[in-house]
Amino acid sequence: MAGERVRPTAGRSGGVSAITPQPADDPVTDAAFGSAETTVTVLGHEIRRSEDPELLTGSARFVADLAAPGALECVFVRSPVAHGVLRSVRTAGAAESPGVHSVWTVADLAAPPMGADPALVRPLLAEDRVRFVGESVAVVLAETLAQGQDAAERVEVDIEPIPVVVDPLEAAVEGAPLLFVGHGTNVVGGSHHPIDEDFFADADAVASARLRHNRVAPVTMEPNGILVIPHQDGSVEVWVSTQSVFGVQGEVARTLGLERSAVRVRAPWVGGGFGAKGGVYSDALVAAVLAKRVGRPVRWIESRSENLVNMTHGRGMVQDVEVGVTAQGQLAGLRVRAWGDVGAYALRGTFMPLVTRLMSAGIYRWPKHDFSAVTVVTNTTPTGPYRGAGRPEAAALVERAVDMAAAAIGMDPVELRRRNFPAPGDFPFTTATGAVYDSGNYEGALDKALEMAGYEQLRAEQARRLASGEDLLGVGVACYVETSGRGGEFGSVTVEDDGTVTVVTGSVPHGQGHETTWAQIAASVLGVPLESIRVVHSDTARVDHGVGTFGSRSLQLAGSAVHEAASEVLLQARQLTAELLEAAPDDIVVGPEGLGVAGVPTSTVSWSRLGAEARRRGAALAHQLDFESAGSFPFGCHVAVVVVDRETGMVRLRDLVAVDDCGVVINPLLATGQVHGGLAQGIAQILFEEVRYDDRGTPLTTNLADYLVPSAADLPGFRTAHTVTPSPNNPLGAKGIGESGTTGSVAALWNAVVDALAPFGVRHLDPPFSPEKVWRSLHGAPGPA
Repeated sequence: MAGERVRPTAGRSGGVSAITPQPADDPVTDAAFGSAETTVTVLGHEIRRSEDPELLTGSARFVADLAAPGALECVFVRSPVAHGVLRSVRTAGAAESPGVHSVWTVADLAAPPMGADPALVRPLLAEDRVRFVGESVAVVLAETLAQGQDAAERVEVDIEPIPVVVDPLEAAVEGAPLLFVGHGTNVVGGSHHPIDEDFFADADAVASARLRHNRVAPVTMEPNGILVIPHQDGSVEVWVSTQSVFGVQGEVARTLGLERSAVRVRAPWVGGGFGAKGGVYSDALVAAVLAKRVGRPVRWIESRSENLVNMTHGRGMVQDVEVGVTAQGQLAGLRVRAWGDVGAYALRGTFMPLVTRLMSAGIYRWPKHDFSAVTVVTNTTPTGPYRGAGRPEAAALVERAVDMAAAAIGMDPVELRRRNFPAPGDFPFTTATGAVYDSGNYEGALDKALEMAGYEQLRAEQARRLASGEDLLGVGVACYVETSGRGGEFGSVTVEDDGTVTVVTGSVPHGQGHETTWAQIAASVLGVPLESIRVVHSDTARVDHGVGTFGSRSLQLAGSAVHEAASEVLLQARQLTAELLEAAPDDIVVGPEGLGVAGVPTSTVSWSRLGAEARRRGAALAHQLDFESAGSFPFGCHVAVVVVDRETGMVRLRDLVAVDDCGVVINPLLATGQVHGGLAQGIAQILFEEVRYDDRGTPLTTNLADYLVPSAADLPGFRTAHTVTPSPNNPLGAKGIGESGTTGSVAALWNAVVDALAPFGVRHLDPPFSPEKVWRSLHGAPGPA
């Protein structure tokens, strides 16, 4: 089995990989995969990724490895000021520097801005005003990267600083410094509902807290990068690190004033995305404009320091949460007022509060529910989707609320959860926010997680440690639900003349293992060996259309498209086989070598004969479609166990149990890998990572010495398991899994730390839980009675 990732042909030149982009009809080397006897049994089995050999041997090529003859390097001059009037940009000195082709400002660029609202648009280079540290104000085109960097130092930028606002609550207040004067307010979406004084009339206890979801940087292993090659016919060829080649195609075409068909976009190997590469960056569009204008290839490769201030950040939401509960343990109401920090420009971060609202009922019955939010611009890096994209924010607020409610009435938090679950027979279940959950067995996941964790024994150990003065133990439980897979995706399956199978998909894999999984699905339907299947993706010239890979959507949509296309191809093949053998189509079955009449082994017609015969008749064995779905709602239960050093405040994650339900699991090995990655990023958010700014809007975490990304040594061994509750909304019965690990672990670990500190009067604390923060919370409050 081989995946056609539009792999470039590699060579060596001066120690740097010289890459020639591969034409659409170039052959792709097939990688041996599995055995010739591999058949329908591959579905649901642990199959190793066919993508791994290239990555492990170093032959995979990323955008930074690509080169084109005569390419110029882009180097951006960025604002060192968070908010200011841009008085002048003087480029003469830089333009005279060795190796410099040209230096450009927004006036020279003359390109349309990003954004739909004229009062809130983002120019591709700063115009009149800068709004965050790192915003591009000019760009140097040079023969080499080093020459461009030297010249960029000679660009003189005159900025008059003006008042700054970095906190979303302060930004939302009337009289705050305005980022967009013409808009008249920093609130760019939503509104807060009036307060109903009788909202909690049926509650015996009400608990409240302000939750601050710390802003985080995606820190993809590969930063942003793009190579744009203009052609004499006016078209452009784009190689870009992205999660959506068709999304990039549309934005580049709009910016350049071209038809989409004149823009070919390809993604080579992509070193991580996590949602942050789901859109298009202004710097990438600048590279496209410049390539078209100067008539030469242009490449931009983002440095790590640029990446930490330029790639969209995640989270950054603030929530005022109030929860009511009866003395009998019935949840009486949940009220949330939220502020979504979208950073300096209202682009990809604006929809996050909408997702959080949809999922803010969690997995519970709420007689009363009120969630309202505003989105606010601040003098910080723009925000966007980051693994979970609004769902971890929802799970954390709900699970913190349930723990606070349990504490308010003196009930075990697990018992309170049990009393408020919908029953398995209640599905499809419509929540207080209007979400329709497709299927679920929440108590089953909870029971399995508690058994694996040894919950009762942990509570006993916690009490013993507290009484003896040992380090504190905290146990956090989170029963989460998320949303995934709503929308559509393209897929096609074709049997070639030689009997091989070509799968074409609109998904854009960047670590998920789509080449492996889509081949498994096609093989399970057609009964062909895995090594005879090639998967084509990530190329707008070879894929008819598509959406991309984000939001845990791909298996349910792209995978289902492959399944349905393969099923239709099988029907065509059975009909053709029946005609060739003069048999009834219902008597035709799939065998190890092809199709034949049931019970007559000598009647087999090979796939190669079928493929050739279909083409001889003028119609290939092929089918394509867009699979559409209302989506699914993966769920699960995570249990985190932490140990807190009383003397230093150091939090150590001792154990993390994750029981996730993603419906039918197609490849358990890959599903577990997705959970592990999600858990690592959830832990990182709660214990390590935070993008920080001073009161002037200067970022304090612009390198990996100051921004704390955990290593494998900082993480425990994860214990994972699955329950299986199929989704009725796709033929595979699958649900998303890519963001479940993050969604559940953020809430569980948050609860665990607060649980450890609760005997000392700590009712709530916000992450990340640094030793200093935890120590201050312990020593700033009275000890246990």
